[in-house]
Amino acid sequence: MFRSRAERTKDLILLAARRCFAARGFDGATMDLIAAEAGVNKALPYNYFTNKQDLYAAVTRECFLRQVESMPDERDKSPAERVRLILGALLRALCADPECAQILRWELAGGASACLTATRNGKKPILERLTEAIAEGARDGSFRPGLEVREVALHILILAQSYFICRETFEDELGIGLETFSEPAAIDRVTDYCLRVLLP
Repeated sequence: MFRSRAERTKDLILLAARRCFAARGFDGATMDLIAAEAGVNKALPYNYFTNKQDLYAAVTRECFLRQVESMPDERDKSPAERVRLILGALLRALCADPECAQILRWELAGGASACLTATRNGKKPILERLTEAIAEGARDGSFRPGLEVREVALHILILAQSYFICRETFEDELGIGLETFSEPAAIDRVTDYCLRVLLP
């Protein structure tokens, strides 16, 4: 598919920004650094993005859109299987995209304060689907009664992503690197831990 020079330049800037935000976080990545990483004039990013927040929002939207696109259609499954499929797909997407996982880590470490709206917009579909699956399980009795559904969904989402938040701890204490964590058995183990929070 043909892409104009302007589109290719914008893509180049987005890729460079992704690398810089992953390596340095929102605060550490400057527009000048991003331009240098992209190999363009330092004024050029402003032709495509209003400011660093605008560029960061574009990067996080693209990053979390990939996660959403990785979600299977799980609606005809049982609540437990839906939770397992949603979390498994999310974890596989993060394992396959270490830069996105690192951006997520910076976001969580910083209280998601740098560009909260962009991240929320990206993650909401995953949280919504997880919330719906847990609510259905609470209604039909397959999950514990009396769950604060939205709160539990958020806790489970964070628990499932804990490897990416505390990666060095997992590596030092358990010898679990990204290659090991990305194996199907390891992802199944994490989803099992999460499901135990829900089961009666």
